[in-house]
This record gives sequence, structure tokens and C-alpha cells, in this order.
Amino acid sequence: MIETLQSGPAVTFAFAGSPNRYPPGPSRPNQVVPDDRVKVPNWSIGPNRFPQNAQNPLYNIGAFAYPAQFANGSLGGGTNTGLWLLWPRYSLSKGWAIERFRFTLRVDANTLPTRLMATPPDTTVNISSPVTFGKFVPQASCSYSAMGAYNGQIIISGRFEF
Repeated sequence: MIETLQSGPAVTFAFAGSPNRYPPGPSRPNQVVPDDRVKVPNWSIGPNRFPQNAQNPLYNIGAFAYPAQFANGSLGGGTNTGLWLLWPRYSLSKGWAIERFRFTLRVDANTLPTRLMATPPDTTVNISSPVTFGKFVPQASCSYSAMGAYNGQIIISGRFEF
């Protein structure tokens, strides 16, 4: 068994919707609370991950403020993280030998049980329209998407040697 456990990817916050004017460059907000209060404590996605408005935000929009006019925000890039990645892989094999013949049966499994592996949510602070901030964009397409899960797989294979 191999288990991959990784902390979430670094996220960078930006802002939009401010009535002020700013110098050219990255639009980064000011962070007004300590780092440990940016993420919502004991967060859960909510009763339904689809549609997006039913989700609970991962980040607290009250943790940010627009910079003053003609000033840069104090927040740097990659200051927080997204969700953790959990990826279990299993392998089991058994071999039999009868004289000069050999048969091997192998079973491999990936991501069982199937778990949510999400990309970072919306990190654009828009205080005048906070509807999507800290929420995941629902996508229901192929096997891996922003709100999909890496589908569990079981692979059974056999090998005969003579």
C-alpha cells in the first residue's frame, strides 16, 4: 500500500470590485486577521456541493480589505493553502508455479474509497459581490475536475510464463 498525503497547494489572493484606483502590478488585498483565521475553522463544503451557492466558503472574506487608493495591498503571493490531497494505492499479487509453468495474478487499486480532490477555490476578494469567494467551481465532466473526484479504479491482471 502506498498513501500519498500532501498539504494543499499554495493559493494567492487577489481582489476585484474596488472603487479605488491602484498602481499597475498585482492586485493583492490587505489581510486584516492572523493567518490561522483566514480559513474557516472546522470547514465542510455544506449539504450539497452542487450548485455553488449551496457551498460553505473555505476562506473568510472578512479576513481581507481593499488597500487604500494608490497603494499596494500588503498580502504577498502563496500565503495560504488549498485542501489536502489524499491518494491511496494498493497492490496485491499471488504467484503459482507448476513444474516449468508459472502463473501470477495481480490486483491493483487506486483511490479506494473515492475521495474528493479539489483544486483551490475562488480566491478573488470582491467585497461588493462575495457570492463565489472561497467556493469551488462545480464541474461535472471527465474523471478529474475541480469538484470531481479521481475515480476509484481496480485493475486485475494475469501473467502466464512458460
